[in-house]
Amino acid sequence: MFKTDNHVNEFLSINSLFGILPVIHTATRITINSATLIDNIFTNVIDSNAHCGTFCTDITDHLPIFMILKGHNLSCNESNEYFMRNFSQDQIQNFQNDLIKENWSYVYSCHNSEEAYNLFIRRFTILFDRHFPLVKKKCNKRIRKPWINKFILRAINMKNNLYKKFINKKNAANERKYKKQRNKVNNMLQNAKKKYVCYKLNQFKYDAKKTWTVINSLLNKPKHSLS
Repeated sequence: MFKTDNHVNEFLSINSLFGILPVIHTATRITINSATLIDNIFTNVIDSNAHCGTFCTDITDHLPIFMILKGHNLSCNESNEYFMRNFSQDQIQNFQNDLIKENWSYVYSCHNSEEAYNLFIRRFTILFDRHFPLVKKKCNKRIRKPWINKFILRAINMKNNLYKKFINKKNAANERKYKKQRNKVNNMLQNAKKKYVCYKLNQFKYDAKKTWTVINSLLNKPKHSLS
């Protein structure tokens, strides 16, 4: 029997009063015994062209969720460029200062709530764009981890397929097959990374600069000149 929760109904009712609705309607945490929707995106943007859903991946025990709206394309295009905003502490502080200094009397004196809102949001957007402008950036090419070879990739693809099979048909047999392959992949990755690191450190054991380059690359730290 389908059960409802009064707190959930109250939460959804309050949000709907302000035109804020959830966009994810499928389970986001799936086990062999349950399937629950505990991750969501709430928005007041109603767009029939919006794409919402979940990614079927086992990077966490919750399925990642997404919502794609029309607007600036933040993904890499053919020219390998994208747009982003920089929210540094100084910019945030300057933006807050301008909001405080702004004379909002023309908003307060407006007797029409919709018109007052439009006046406020128009000025707010101007200040927001002034302090957090869209800046064009270059996409960095995603480089595969050097210790991952074609055999490991094949094992990862098999693990992903077994996970999708388990998600679509939850039973003990599918779960067992997926977990067995997942553990196998984890062991392969750990062993391959260990062998790669040992090989590189041994290769550059007489070169401190290249040794630190290897270490920093493993720690995802930027390169620093030692000269």
